[in-house]
Amino acid sequence: MTNNYAQEYAVGYTHLFGTTTILNLHYGYTNTNAYSNDPAAGSAFNSALNVSLAMPPHNGISLGPEIILSNGYSGVSQFAIPLGPQENSDYHVDLSKVVGNHTFGVGGMVYHIHSFDDGWGANVFFTQNATSQDALTGATGLGPASFMLGLPDSYAPWVGDTAADETTNWYGGYVQDLWQASKKLSITVGLRYDYVAPVNFHKIVSGLDVLTGQFIVTGSVLPLYPTATGPSRYFYPQYNGYEPRFGVNYQALNRTVLQGAFAMLDDHNNTLVQESQGIRVSWPVAIAADLPSLDLGLPTTFINHLPDASIFFNPNKPFAGYSANPHNKIPYSMEYNAGIEQQLTNSMVLTLDYVGSVSRHQALGPNANDALVPGPGPISQRQPFPQFGPFQFATNAGNASYNALQAELKKSLSSGLFFQTSYTWSKSMDIESSLQSGTIENFYNMQADYGPSDFNRSQMLVLSGVYALPVGRSKRFLSSANGFVQGIAGNWNVGSIISLISGAPFDVLAGGDVANVGGGTQRAEQIGNPYSAPGFHQSQNEWINRAAFAIPKQYTFGNESRNNLVGPAYKDVDFNAYKDLPLTKRATLQLRGEFFNFFNHTNYGLPVNNVQSPAFGKIFGANPAREIQFAAKVLF
Repeated sequence: MTNNYAQEYAVGYTHLFGTTTILNLHYGYTNTNAYSNDPAAGSAFNSALNVSLAMPPHNGISLGPEIILSNGYSGVSQFAIPLGPQENSDYHVDLSKVVGNHTFGVGGMVYHIHSFDDGWGANVFFTQNATSQDALTGATGLGPASFMLGLPDSYAPWVGDTAADETTNWYGGYVQDLWQASKKLSITVGLRYDYVAPVNFHKIVSGLDVLTGQFIVTGSVLPLYPTATGPSRYFYPQYNGYEPRFGVNYQALNRTVLQGAFAMLDDHNNTLVQESQGIRVSWPVAIAADLPSLDLGLPTTFINHLPDASIFFNPNKPFAGYSANPHNKIPYSMEYNAGIEQQLTNSMVLTLDYVGSVSRHQALGPNANDALVPGPGPISQRQPFPQFGPFQFATNAGNASYNALQAELKKSLSSGLFFQTSYTWSKSMDIESSLQSGTIENFYNMQADYGPSDFNRSQMLVLSGVYALPVGRSKRFLSSANGFVQGIAGNWNVGSIISLISGAPFDVLAGGDVANVGGGTQRAEQIGNPYSAPGFHQSQNEWINRAAFAIPKQYTFGNESRNNLVGPAYKDVDFNAYKDLPLTKRATLQLRGEFFNFFNHTNYGLPVNNVQSPAFGKIFGANPAREIQFAAKVLF
């Protein structure tokens, strides 16, 4: 079920002071609302399952348990996500003045933000552990069998005031100078500064700072916390939002231009959205519990005996379902490029660029308070803070990099032909590509997850073009065609987009918490060459050598690196043809045919990467097959 609507208003004023000075004033207002939720199971269902107290109704909606099954089986989704109102007002002022060879610019903005979003549900995860031999992590057992017995491996409910009803202000300003040093050389220098105040949650939130061991609460929670133990907005303000910029453009020869640039860019979206997403669901008003490894050994937890939500709101027992580093620094990226642009002919330009970036203090969302070391027995005996279970910890501790060689050959429209060819050879590296991905294996060694980004594609070649066929009246062929021939063969245009892209990266997973630490997704043990072995031939049924991987030894991490394998490449040809038929002096009928994946090439998805799955190494998914559509429209 979805519901979306939005309102937007904008007004601007421009004033000229003589011939060299321009003042611009702008105001904008936006109000967006979006709602999405699965059809609710209902209170009668929850009552019959005896989980009403574990999952009480929220905002009048009674969702049932969200069932997740291992071993390749589909589960049942039960989650609600209302977003809005997102009500924002922004004020901008910009002043530009020309003084000799300099064009100076100065400006500022104030951005008032009121953001509301919510999300709740209760995950019940059934794995093979409860039905495996001796009820331990291993290759035996089956997720659906554990489900039939009602023995969950983990339980993660979101209950209480889980909404983020936030307000804050964003202040920004800049100065810059465009200096036309000579007819051939221009230099741009600028400095921007942004300050985004930590958001006001309008409720008490809390979290355990696992880096210091301090439990932070933003207000009084009796009897344990008569006063706040941290800032009223949880996060400490960060004032170092300086972002310098520099660019140079030099015409070395008549048809040759050299260019380069450097810029430091802050990621304030992280401050406004990602940082607060976890602790909005925090004690004492809300919980986002994560109770792992429930049925290892002797089963003690059953789906109809899930703990009541009220136990998490005990004022004498702080609870950490999510948390964040209150000293989070501003994420930023240093981006730079250098290149040459060469005009080959009057209509053709070749561009070569080196493009790179280095990012620091990137947002990460690892599972924290895991067991310090792998081992047998209860995880709590090896946790640094055993009174709290494992939880997601938002910390700006990531780093990333991107380096690419980019080439483009572009022909502007002439003689009825336009085309553009782009080639990129690149490498993108990071620790976690998505804050919600949960891919970080070990909180105490996050740098071990530094590897190719989930979206890394080492090579991309894209060719696109449109050609007006030289057939018909006033054209090279059939220039004197009669009306019938002209109607059939004249005024045709054809176009195509050809895409050749390297495969997506992936890695092989261990298939469970083999290390018994209660942390993030664990990877397998690589014991051979993934792409080479006697009798191995890469195919849809065995994309990688399955014998090259194994389940790690019990209570150990595997040696498999993050995203060290590559999936199938993507090859696609799209084609279109259209023809204009004059109807009157002012009206034209256009007939169009479009062919996506023209040659119906099978572009496979990624293989099953769970080493414990019977389908490990096989590919079951693919991108869409050939699609054809026809259209007719009148232009007037």
